[in-house]
Amino acid sequence: VWQEVIPSAAKGYPYPLKILINYWSNHVFTTPAARTHQEAILKDPRIIPLHIAFDIDINETSALADYVLPDGSYLERWGTPGVQPTILQKCTGWRQPVVGTYDKGTRWERDASAPFDLTAPNAYTPVLPKTRLIEDILIDIGKRLNLPGIGDKAFVDGSPLHSAWDWNKKLMDNIQAAANAKGN
Repeated sequence: VWQEVIPSAAKGYPYPLKILINYWSNHVFTTPAARTHQEAILKDPRIIPLHIAFDIDINETSALADYVLPDGSYLERWGTPGVQPTILQKCTGWRQPVVGTYDKGTRWERDASAPFDLTAPNAYTPVLPKTRLIEDILIDIGKRLNLPGIGDKAFVDGSPLHSAWDWNKKLMDNIQAAANAKGN
């Protein structure tokens, strides 16, 4: 329950936090009548020793973070945004970065009419080159921690997980497999 995240952290429920990772969220602003209380909790290192925010801007909550890591905008992200509940057909949206560069330059510089190449490495650099997508950061953290399921042969089928593109390509493969299994 959204409005209970920060107060629960203060009570150590269901367990004390060591790190709070915020992604594009603003608890302080969006929880009615709780700003002063939540700000006090977020400022207390005995309650939340480390607060990391991934955000496209500095909001009321990320302003209180120990680290703010800039994330790309929706124009710089891979993703499957949800569709409206009024759409009765089973479907999913698909988003790919439309600004920034792929591999050795933008797709459009190579050939504006060319379809997106699913087999290319699709190494993506956002408009601001030091900005990194959250998926790339989390994958790098997993590699440094030697977590299983990251790196070469990360997935059961032997495909790798080295980048946000690898993750999203696997997501597309799963969507296609689900559609094929149901004869869609």
